[in-house]
Amino acid sequence: MKLPGKVERSILRAGGSKTVVLPPDWLRYYGLGLGDSVEMIYDGLVIIKPVGLPLTSEDLEVEVERLKRLIVMRQGQEGGGGEAR
Repeated sequence: MKLPGKVERSILRAGGSKTVVLPPDWLRYYGLGLGDSVEMIYDGLVIIKPVGLPLTSEDLEVEVERLKRLIVMRQGQEGGGGEAR
């Protein structure tokens, strides 16, 4: 399992709507498949979580710190500079 992760996805057409494919590792981790529901919380960023998964402000703080470390690590591997915000 590769969590946390970072992937780039294209926006695809699905009928009259648009869709983004979710990472298979993430789907397996949460045991999600076709027909299962997810909840999206969005503003400047989009957070997608399985319906029914509790999400507290403490959970968000932990996730943001993990993602910041991932971004810094990836920037180091790519030779990019700068700091994670």
